[in-house]
Amino acid sequence: MTKLGKLIVVFLINGLSLYVASRLIPGFHISLDPGVLAETVGLLTLINLIIKPILKIVLTPIIWITFGLASFILNAFFLYAVSRLTQGIDIADVQSLLLATLVVSLTNILCERLLLRKS
Repeated sequence: MTKLGKLIVVFLINGLSLYVASRLIPGFHISLDPGVLAETVGLLTLINLIIKPILKIVLTPIIWITFGLASFILNAFFLYAVSRLTQGIDIADVQSLLLATLVVSLTNILCERLLLRKS
């Protein structure tokens, strides 16, 4: 798969995971306006592809010491940051944020394993 193809797949997976979280988690809502949704998913995709790998390398010792909890907190921080930077996500409280982070993470893992596995 080309880099552009992978970028498109990751973009669609992020959109799907946000949609699934908004359907399952009370207090977590995403805008279904196409422009706002594209902006929100695009920002989350860019964060996941550019900033997250760098921070995971820097924070590897902390992630190991916390048995991956720091990685989960990092994901929650990114989701919260996207909600503050765009109008596309509305998060009612911390519980909704943490549950949505769990759903988004699990959906991303599942979809990436199914769609992006190496042949």
